Amino acid sequence: NEKRKEVGAKPLVYQSKLENSAKRRGEVILKYDDFSFDATRSGHTMARAMNDARYSNIVWGEAPALGYYEADELIENQFQFPESKKFLLDKTFQEVGIAEVRGTLNGCPTQVLVQHFAGYVPPNYSNDVIDSWKSALRQLREVQSGWGQLKEYFSFYDAHKDEVNRI
Repeated sequence: NEKRKEVGAKPLVYQSKLENSAKRRGEVILKYDDFSFDATRSGHTMARAMNDARYSNIVWGEAPALGYYEADELIENQFQFPESKKFLLDKTFQEVGIAEVRGTLNGCPTQVLVQHFAGYVPPNYSNDVIDSWKSALRQLREVQSGWGQLKEYFSFYDAHKDEVNRI
């Protein structure tokens, strides 16, 4: 967060569900020796790990690291590379979860550190799009009473009760 502050990015807030998803990913990464973002060997992507942890957001990213690091060593290492530095300072990220997973890789004891980042960027819809939604809502409200009258047609209503009630 100190590095983010230096560039005017808001501090990241710890999110336990992201820690959970990072742990799930770390376990799979070690099990399948699969550090690819697309999870080409395991099929267990960050998106799947977030879903398993019951977390959702529209902006997200992952930073796995193999090896034994203290927190300051990990940050120092990541900031040595322009792309990872840019990733860590991304202003659209607002939450973070970090997990350390120990295991073996190729018969050697190791650990993987997985950082999961996520955030929300509010939509910026044009007035035309917003107006079209308002128009659609108005039209739905106009026909709503007609749908309610379907309950008066007992044979139709009995045959389609679930659909009519849903509407």
